[in-house]
Amino acid sequence: DWHNLSSGISADPATPALDCTRGQAHSKATPANSGRFYGIHECRGTYKSDASDGVQYLLMLTIRTDKIDRLLRMFEEEGVSIIPFLLALLTSTDENHIAAVTKEFRIKDQRALIKELADNPSTSQIFAEESCLITVITYLQEMVTVQERAAGFHYNAASMTAEKLEGFESKEMGKRLSNLAPELWQLFGYLLNARHHLALQKKLLRRLDKDGDSAMESSSTLTVLDAVESSDEEEITGAVHGVNEDETQASLPPEDPQWIHEPEGGDTTSEDEDTDEEDLEVAKILNRKKRMTKKAIRRREALLLIRRNVLFSICMQSSNSRCNALQTVVGLFAHSCNAPERIVEMMAHAGLSVSPQSSRNMLKSMSTESRKKLRLQTSKSPVAIAYDNLDISFKTEQPTVEGGNSHQVHMTTGTYFPLMHGVRPEALRFSQQLWAASEINPERDPSRRPILLGHSALMEIQKESAFPDHDSRSYFSLMAWHVRQILLSDAVSGIKQAVKDKLRPLLGEPTARKRIPVEKTIQYPARAMTISVSSNSGNAAAISNLLRQADIKDEALEDSVLLVHGDLGTGDRAAALMRSRRIEGTAKNRLQYLIFLPGVFHIKMACADAIWRAHIASSKPTKSRSSHSKSIFHMCSIIRPKETSKLASNPGFRLTHNVINHLLLATISEAWKVEVEARTGASIEEWIPETWTDVIHISNEIVRKYVAQVVYNPTTNAKSASGDMVTDAIKLWNRDALLYVMTSHAANTGDVGRLEELLLLWIYMWKGTGKHRYAAHLARFLIYLRKGWEPSLAEAIRMNWLVNPLGKPDGFRGADWVVERNNLRHKRTYCGSGVNRTIQNIIQQSPLIEVFQEAHTVVERSFYLTKRTIKHPPPVMKKTLRQLQEHIRSEGIMTPHLGRTMPEPPINFIAVGLQAATSSKPDVSWLAEPEESESQAEETSEMTSGDIGVDI
Repeated sequence: DWHNLSSGISADPATPALDCTRGQAHSKATPANSGRFYGIHECRGTYKSDASDGVQYLLMLTIRTDKIDRLLRMFEEEGVSIIPFLLALLTSTDENHIAAVTKEFRIKDQRALIKELADNPSTSQIFAEESCLITVITYLQEMVTVQERAAGFHYNAASMTAEKLEGFESKEMGKRLSNLAPELWQLFGYLLNARHHLALQKKLLRRLDKDGDSAMESSSTLTVLDAVESSDEEEITGAVHGVNEDETQASLPPEDPQWIHEPEGGDTTSEDEDTDEEDLEVAKILNRKKRMTKKAIRRREALLLIRRNVLFSICMQSSNSRCNALQTVVGLFAHSCNAPERIVEMMAHAGLSVSPQSSRNMLKSMSTESRKKLRLQTSKSPVAIAYDNLDISFKTEQPTVEGGNSHQVHMTTGTYFPLMHGVRPEALRFSQQLWAASEINPERDPSRRPILLGHSALMEIQKESAFPDHDSRSYFSLMAWHVRQILLSDAVSGIKQAVKDKLRPLLGEPTARKRIPVEKTIQYPARAMTISVSSNSGNAAAISNLLRQADIKDEALEDSVLLVHGDLGTGDRAAALMRSRRIEGTAKNRLQYLIFLPGVFHIKMACADAIWRAHIASSKPTKSRSSHSKSIFHMCSIIRPKETSKLASNPGFRLTHNVINHLLLATISEAWKVEVEARTGASIEEWIPETWTDVIHISNEIVRKYVAQVVYNPTTNAKSASGDMVTDAIKLWNRDALLYVMTSHAANTGDVGRLEELLLLWIYMWKGTGKHRYAAHLARFLIYLRKGWEPSLAEAIRMNWLVNPLGKPDGFRGADWVVERNNLRHKRTYCGSGVNRTIQNIIQQSPLIEVFQEAHTVVERSFYLTKRTIKHPPPVMKKTLRQLQEHIRSEGIMTPHLGRTMPEPPINFIAVGLQAATSSKPDVSWLAEPEESESQAEETSEMTSGDIGVDI
């Protein structure tokens, strides 16, 4: 009876009324400055006769004491208790009762009731117990939900696959957890950032005290935590219980409300003059966030997300051992990092990793799975094979007579590359045709003449790729492009940086002759073999083992060829095997299906070694003479002053590669300086070209004046007054160094057409410098590529001569480089440590190096491990190169002066190779057998991580 009840309402604001939330009488003048919790204000004795909504709200909160007594007597007379009445009303299915509950039990009323039950001494204990029980049950139910298999967190170590590892993502894990267990997700977030949340609650309470009724009306339906979260959303994108899916902000999503941003326009300091110490502490905590940079905020948010995932994972795995997604990834990562077993066991006990035995089971499962994937791939499409030797030393504590101080194991590693870019099995079915015309076939038809590897065949190939200088496809235009690239390089000082930035977009790319499409290459590492490939029989065993691992049938080898990438030793022994087995009865036994593809990485090493022989070693000081100040060796010593002895003896590939590039930068930059001053009268620092055509004209002139031609005749007579040995030496250096840079650029960008053309010159360069084996193999390969193989087969070889592990436009590499990188990982990175560094473990893990690398990528991405790379920025060489340019300028090396001599006259080694070719018998192979010293040097050279890093 609302009419009777309303008569008990005090219309006079000064009349004392009962505060139902505190059980105390107060007047309107009583300050409402306490009891703020869950968005609830203390009751105010305010009568709103014109607002029925306000009247009904105050009817419940401001009933006089005598009316309460009357209501209690009414319940007693009816024989009904208050609690059963409320329970019956709330559980009734009568439509009128449901409508009354909906109308009377609004959110703010429910919260007022809950607050009173929590504060009242007679109900607080049981209310707290029941509330905790409800909360615990909610958390337990959510925890059980995320442990179900359908949640996706079951990673069985015995059946682990690479796809599961690749699918692990911290952001996705957080999103699933927040959807399946929102209350737990929120709880962990609050606990991980408790001080900040508590400070925000206190600040919001002070704001409610200040704003009074307006704040109450705006926030009466929100909890304090809800208000905190809603204010946070002004700056952080994402749902309260979700994670941010914006991939562009950071590698991990911003933490949704667990690192709370301040509302715009909010002040973190107390606005009251009597701010106490607690208010100052709150302001200090909140101001700390405002001083953080965006990068620091993203890092903090990422770390909070990671820790919340870790808390979930520990709880899930503790009650269900199969729920071990994060622990499996961490265990695999720890194993790939060669972590000691006690560390892995400690992390397993802490709930952060699987046990060491589970890690071993996982590796065994993934090794078996990799073999199945390889065989599935070979059944769908043809593959190419690459293999190389791997020598590992196992040092022993106690030397013995039999074993010495260390035990060296000779192994063989390999990998498979699916043939890409439209290569179909039909393009490889030429085994019988090639064998019928092979020069080693004892039953070859005499009417079918074999391919002759003479100088004339190479000259015919050269004529096909010869263009006039003004043609963008010409050798001259390519050199001029690289000269312009050096002008705009940031590694040298020259024209102003603003001019470089303006001209760089005009540089573009050189005209490609035939480029491989950019597509990421997938490799399938083979299981390592305890086979030494230093002998012909070892190579035969290795090839047979690789065929067996890939399940390549004998029938497929009868009519199809198999592409095999390798270094020079691989090509030598493959040819020797085919010669020794030419009388066998089947194609498989004759190995007639083998087509050897020379590794481009080793080709680059041979190019660098040829330049070292031609220019650096030939001008090094000897016992009878010191280093000439104008020699190439002396200029190299300015760049590497502490490595002169290494430069003179055996510099290695990386050192030679860097010296070639740095010295070329200095000489061409000095040529730019001299030519610009001669043409314009201005220094290179002040020069601003009017048009891009001016830059092209000067670069063409530099190639003509400062770069030797192929058939250049240097001064060799020391008594000649009409020659200049210094200028001749620098011209030959510029030509050969530019040839090396052009070859590297063509290989890295996948321009196989250009690579073929440039290798024609390197064949004669190798012949002139005594590298006969490379000259023989590359000449044979290029001639067969143009004339010996069927066009469809030759096209398949061109398109798969290089691989692209990263799928980038400049990411093409030789297949032999991939094998060498794999060997480095087998030997140094993923070889195990301590008792785990055994031959058996290395063999078992050899197919999993890509999986280990993927584990590192997943962990670095999911655990916010930034700046983890082996690709470091190049050293800043501007001052060093400026010093070298000053030496070149002071010695007048770029300026012709007739009559200058050097201890050793310059030699055009390409011309030497051409002379050796023309002096041989016509239509007979002019490629001599390799010298013994060269053959031994090729076999004993060991690849280092620095050498492999050149192409990274």
